[in-house]
Amino acid sequence: MRDSLSSTTAKAASRSTIRRSASTTGLIDGVCSGRATSTSRDATAHAATFGFWLAWQESDPGEAIVALDDDCRVADPDFAARVEAALSPAPRPIATCSSEHLNILDLYRGNGGDEPRLFPRGFPYSARLGADGAHFHGESASAPAFSLGLWRGVFDINAVDKVRSPRWTYPEAELRVPSVVVPPGRLVSVCSMNMHFRRELIPAVFQLPMHIEVIRNGVIDRYATFGAALCSRR
Repeated sequence: MRDSLSSTTAKAASRSTIRRSASTTGLIDGVCSGRATSTSRDATAHAATFGFWLAWQESDPGEAIVALDDDCRVADPDFAARVEAALSPAPRPIATCSSEHLNILDLYRGNGGDEPRLFPRGFPYSARLGADGAHFHGESASAPAFSLGLWRGVFDINAVDKVRSPRWTYPEAELRVPSVVVPPGRLVSVCSMNMHFRRELIPAVFQLPMHIEVIRNGVIDRYATFGAALCSRR
């Protein structure tokens, strides 16, 4: 499972790269657990899509929606209050970097210290070379529409990084600051395992079914959440 920490906020999509404002709220516990198998290749996407549809039907305008994977558990007893704070206009540091892509795992203490530096899934391999660490500059009092939470335990990284790293489970992980805002112009890799957003963003995080031709000669298989980024960028 993963322990959910509330952490990065951004106005846009699900597991993919997004533009616009982002903030960071806290952590969730994450420990890998087995998932039930299904004969449907797109069962996971359907489950998420149904949840988003139900939230759209039953929520009020401006209500906060929380999406957590079934292998995540909330670590903080004040998780709900921290999510509301992440989506509020409360002042918080601005996290930025010199490159276009911001590595959200740099928001953890010690990333790239004594062990190889980690990058999240969705972070382009081509952008790793020369990527500097995230640093904080000034404050922002904007109210983000989207918040990305981070985790303790199993980090959301590529399989090849898990193979070459001495470890990929960090039960003791700590954030450098409780919450940050990512400014416009920076790209952030977002995972739908722990995210929070206002009801109005549900169409942007809607996940397309997998293994069907969603565009001419274009089949989406396994990475259904990338569809959310395509929808939001339209």
